[in-house]
Amino acid sequence: MDKLKSYLKNVKYTPFIPGLIVVLSAIVGIRMCWIAANLESAAALWVWGLVLYLPFYTHDLSKEKFCTRDSMVAAWILVPISILILYFWYPRGAIVLLLLAGTLFFGNFRMGGYVLGCLLVWLIFLPHLDYMHHFISHPMRIIGAKFSVVALQLCGFDASVAGTEVSINGRTIAITAACSGIQQLEAMLLVGWILAYTMQKQWMERLLHFVLLLPIIIFSNIVRIILTLLGIVYIGDVILSDSVHSGMGFGMVLLTVILFICVGKLFHEKEEKPEGQKPEKEN
Repeated sequence: MDKLKSYLKNVKYTPFIPGLIVVLSAIVGIRMCWIAANLESAAALWVWGLVLYLPFYTHDLSKEKFCTRDSMVAAWILVPISILILYFWYPRGAIVLLLLAGTLFFGNFRMGGYVLGCLLVWLIFLPHLDYMHHFISHPMRIIGAKFSVVALQLCGFDASVAGTEVSINGRTIAITAACSGIQQLEAMLLVGWILAYTMQKQWMERLLHFVLLLPIIIFSNIVRIILTLLGIVYIGDVILSDSVHSGMGFGMVLLTVILFICVGKLFHEKEEKPEGQKPEKEN
C-alpha cells in the first residue's frame, strides 16, 4: 500500500508529453488485444508492457531533471533515423522511434528507457502476436520433441522423433503448438519479470535472472511432454482430453515459477557472519 501511494504521488511529476505518449500507446495496445485471436495471451503481453513502465515511479520524480540538453540532442538524432526507417525498412518501428524522441525531448534518458520497453510491447510485439507465436513455437516444438525422446530412450522406451512427431511403442504423437508451451509464454514472461524485478536489487542481476526464464520454460515443457507421452502409454487417450491437457499446462507454469524462484535465490550471496572482533583498548 505504501508503494502504491508513492507511485500515485509521483504521477503528478510526470511530464505531460511523455505521459501522453504512454497513455495513447497503451490505448493502441488495448485495441490490439481486442482484435487478437488469442485474447488471454495478448492481454498478458499488454500487462507486461505496463509492468515494464511502472518501475519508473519508484524514483523520486520531484528530484528528476527533465528536458536535459543531452536527452534533447538524442531526440533530434532519432528523428532522421526514424525517417530513414520509415522509407527503407519498417514504418511501425519508425513510429516507435518518433515517440521515443518525443519522450527524450520532453523527459530524460531514464524515462526514455522505460517508455521504450512498453512501446516495443504495445506497438511492435502485440500487432505481430500470431506471427511471433508461429516463429517461436516451431523451434520450441522441435526442442521439446527431441529432448523428450532422448529422456524416454534413456529410460528404456522404444521412442523416436521425426521433426515434431514422436513415436513411442508404435504410436505416433504430434507435438502441436499447444504442446510447445507457447500459449503460456506471455503469462510466464509477465510473472518472470515481476519475480526478477522484485527478487534482485541490481539491474544486471534482474536481466540475467530474467534471461534464465527461457531455458526453464523449455525444461518444464519437456517434463510436460514426457508425462503426456507416458500417460498415453499407461493410461490412454484420456490424457489428451481438454481438462487433463489444460491442467498439465497449468502444472507446467507452476513448475516454471518454482524453478525460477529457486534460481533467483542463487543470486543472493550468503551473508557471512562477522567474526568476533577484538575488544578495543581503552585510552
